[in-house]
Amino acid sequence: MRATFRRGLAVVAAVVLMAVPAGADPPGSPFPDADDAVGTGARSAQGALNALAIAYNAGNPVVRVASWDADGPSPITPRQGAAPIPRPRNSDQGIAELKRAGTATNFARSSRKRVDAAEPVLYLPFASDVVRYAVANTTNAPVNLSSTELFSIYNCTATTWSAVRPGGSSATIAPVLPVGSDSARPVFLTAIGLTTPGACVVDVAADDPTPISGNPNRIGPFTEHAHALLPSPKPVQLNTTGFSALYKVFTVVRDVNGGGPTNGGVEASLQPFLGNGLPTPTGVGAGWICGSTALAPIASNAFTQLTAAQSCGRAQ
Repeated sequence: MRATFRRGLAVVAAVVLMAVPAGADPPGSPFPDADDAVGTGARSAQGALNALAIAYNAGNPVVRVASWDADGPSPITPRQGAAPIPRPRNSDQGIAELKRAGTATNFARSSRKRVDAAEPVLYLPFASDVVRYAVANTTNAPVNLSSTELFSIYNCTATTWSAVRPGGSSATIAPVLPVGSDSARPVFLTAIGLTTPGACVVDVAADDPTPISGNPNRIGPFTEHAHALLPSPKPVQLNTTGFSALYKVFTVVRDVNGGGPTNGGVEASLQPFLGNGLPTPTGVGAGWICGSTALAPIASNAFTQLTAAQSCGRAQ
């Protein structure tokens, strides 16, 4: 869905507060024009940015926000008069498009942090989520595994539940990992202290409960955000205690001043929405996305808005 609205379009308040479903861009929807702020990127954050765009654009700002989904037909034409581009499907592709010479995009959605200190972009955090692990609703797995126990499972030194915990099932553990740099995978592996998974680990699609549901020996990292948006009854359960790992969700913009996060290099036209990249602990300098009006759209997509004290909007 392209979450962009032309000036004068009425928006029902209830729509602002509901989660916006991800999916292919609808035919006949308003098309981003030359002065819109256009973004692409992470699938996991697309619903939140769609909802934020709807809420923000309802106030008829000078620069409106248009956020293209990761899902849908490719190529896309980001805005009127722009050349078609392959649709970015994840954080890496959205950031690569943002950095491309001649791009028609202004920001990227990212559910991963900066991995290259030299890249000429700024990461502006606005929300957080938590990675836990998912198991079937009927399972042989303990629901309070520690990071150390998960390390032994994912490096394949513990291959049965009884090897993880004496007295557990003798059944063979079937660990899975989601693919993709903006999935739960890198957060999970970093949190358990593992660089390379063992040969017993199977790659699966991100945020998909199907490989785990119904198998009492499957286990895999899963975000609270993705689990909350699953239809009820939930096909999998998350661990209740033990392992958890918090991560942040970002918008990424070009550093127009150069020099990195402390130079206030957020493009001036984006600052009403995203802030200047240098907010104070009291929120001065933060954009609309870090304010109270953005709380409901973020929460409706099962993320937690960062506070000023948690450096919402501060460039990284």
